Amino acid sequence: MADTATTTTTEDTGYSVGLDVDESPYQDIMQCPLLMDNAVDDAATQGEASLFDFKEAKTTWVANQVPTLQMTYPRNGKFIKLIQVEKILVGDVNRIITHQKFRINEVLRSDQDIVVNATHIIGEYLVNNPIKGSQPITGANVTASWCIGEILGHLAKPVPEINYDSDVTKVANANIDISNTNALNALLDPDQIGDKPANSVLAQYGGDFYFDNTTIYHREHAGRDRNITVRYGQNITSYSQQKTINDMYVGIYAYADYNPGPALATLDNVDWNGLANQSDWGSVASVTYNAAGSVDIYNAPVKGAQVIGQLTTGTQIQIGKPIHDGDTVA
Repeated sequence: MADTATTTTTEDTGYSVGLDVDESPYQDIMQCPLLMDNAVDDAATQGEASLFDFKEAKTTWVANQVPTLQMTYPRNGKFIKLIQVEKILVGDVNRIITHQKFRINEVLRSDQDIVVNATHIIGEYLVNNPIKGSQPITGANVTASWCIGEILGHLAKPVPEINYDSDVTKVANANIDISNTNALNALLDPDQIGDKPANSVLAQYGGDFYFDNTTIYHREHAGRDRNITVRYGQNITSYSQQKTINDMYVGIYAYADYNPGPALATLDNVDWNGLANQSDWGSVASVTYNAAGSVDIYNAPVKGAQVIGQLTTGTQIQIGKPIHDGDTVA
């Protein structure tokens, strides 16, 4: 009898583990910002506080610039006294670059909330850090990696934690003026009218910079090649595509304050069965979707999740209980 081959298909649940399993792009996404005392603290821990009672947290990342984070936190929040300038917030830039450290540089207070502005730690390390010496960084037929190493190796305030990795293969005659600039500008400044040409690694070599905490990545072509071909007709003179994600939300983390009211149990009333029947075990809050258009509702925030409903303008979903297919929404 011939052997029969058995094929097993494993669906990515977002929580796969093991040395031979690719990590899901969803499993490390944070549910709330973390507050830490120092930049060298381990971002895999809970730090000083998990800020689950935050109102909003938004990361802004422009190509070849240092990301920033802005968080809105209630004045009556549990950890309000811990949130101070110079401390560290840990948040996600996107689904791939997660658990990033941001140094708090501003705390703005109002009657109801505070607004916290923070800068990615790599920018905080380099933006006010000049390069030692007055002579330009010069070299004949050198790589971008060599230039980055020269810049980081001659910081006026050394930062041993910083690593860098460049896959740009281009070589050039480098000539980067460092007499009146800081380390961040020497890496990222683009050419502008009136300045000295090619006065940064980005201007000299091109490519894309991004940052993963204290590691600087310089890529010839950032992103993934999805093998998509755009076919066009004859005599085309231009082609453009524009996308905007302003005010786009990729998830809702709703929470509610629970006010139990007067205690039902007394010395004379310990009928637990009766008390259970009197208790409201329904939802404790609701979320109303008031944006334009519609959004699908999935049964899990992971790859392979099934669509179980749709949000349209004015739709309200109860929280405090699971959402099931067929549930009625008002």
